[in-house]
Amino acid sequence: MSLAFVFILGMGYLGAKFDDSSSMHRVAQLTNTLSMACFLWGTLMLHAASPKEVK
Repeated sequence: MSLAFVFILGMGYLGAKFDDSSSMHRVAQLTNTLSMACFLWGTLMLHAASPKEVK
C-alpha cells in the first residue's frame, strides 16, 4: 500500500507540471494505473491476511 501512496504523490506532482502534451497524458495515465494496481494488490494482501469467519 505504501507503493500506491508513492504513485499517488507522483500524480500530484504530475498535476502541478502538466503541459497538455500527448506524452504527458501517457505518463499520467501510466502513473494512475500503477497506483491503482498497487492499491488493489495491497488490499488483496490485507484481505488474505485477515482472520477468517467461522460458520
